[in-house]
Amino acid sequence: MNTLTIITVSFGHKSLIESNIEFVKQMNPNTDVKWVIVENTPKDKNDKFEIGDFKGEIIIEGVPNTFNGIASASYHHASGLNTALQEVRTRYVLILDPDFYIVRKNWINDSLAHMIKNNLSFFGAPYNPKRYMKYRYFPCVHCMFIDLSKIDKGKIDFTPQYKQQNNFENKKIIISNVKNNPVTNFIRNFKYHLKIILKRKSIIGSSKDTGYKIFNDFYYLTDIKSECLQPVFGKNIPKIKPMYLKWWANLFIEKFLPESFCYLPKINNYYTKNDFTEMGFSGVLERGWDEFVWKSRPFGFHLQGANKNGTTENHTNDLPDLKEVLKYYSELNK
Repeated sequence: MNTLTIITVSFGHKSLIESNIEFVKQMNPNTDVKWVIVENTPKDKNDKFEIGDFKGEIIIEGVPNTFNGIASASYHHASGLNTALQEVRTRYVLILDPDFYIVRKNWINDSLAHMIKNNLSFFGAPYNPKRYMKYRYFPCVHCMFIDLSKIDKGKIDFTPQYKQQNNFENKKIIISNVKNNPVTNFIRNFKYHLKIILKRKSIIGSSKDTGYKIFNDFYYLTDIKSECLQPVFGKNIPKIKPMYLKWWANLFIEKFLPESFCYLPKINNYYTKNDFTEMGFSGVLERGWDEFVWKSRPFGFHLQGANKNGTTENHTNDLPDLKEVLKYYSELNK
């Protein structure tokens, strides 16, 4: 009998999800799991599923992306997750990004046993500390286990909670028109970095993207327990913008500031500087992917498809590297 349902949303991610389905089976040979996949891919985009049944998995057609304003892609993605959640009939559900791969052998049994033993309602990967505008100390929708015997499915809502601004599209047009002006670029970058340094409290944790409502609804409840994997974050982490976050002066200043003014989380062991390679395993940081650790061993990695400008990465060129990494962990755990 299935004990876990994995839900995910495809937006041109068929190849990634197929690889993930096969890899989950390899890493959990004696465990049944059901996938519910919402196909949000536009008709003019490739690498999408046919609606219906795919090797026993459920493929549901998502709604068209007619969302306007701030984070329209996030609202579209959240609508897919909310749709998929209604199909879940198991006690446990795992919300998983198409490009998040869990490399621990028998991770389904181990994760669910850990949740039962520790009375957890939520368990999974938090945002990497480099994403300082996101919430902390609570799993995010990249990889989030939920015990539906403790959390009412009807109260789970992935919808972002942004206040939409009527002039958002106009702002994008203005930025587009001036982005190639050197003087304007210098001024804008200077103001941006100055804001990062001075306006800490208004920036840190300010994003109300997909999953924020779940965090806001449940994190502060004393009878709801959650636990996070450790994201890998340290000197070797690429793509940290601005680099100010790792600057020695900022690290020194934050030793004396309260949590709400710190770009980097202050709770001990929330993240680890020891990456997969330093632990003696094949690492993926050099590829720009995020690593997550559990019990001092690799748990999973995330290719990270979303950009700050609202676009998504096309990981087609990453498939050969991805298959190589998955093969390594598959053979390692035989």
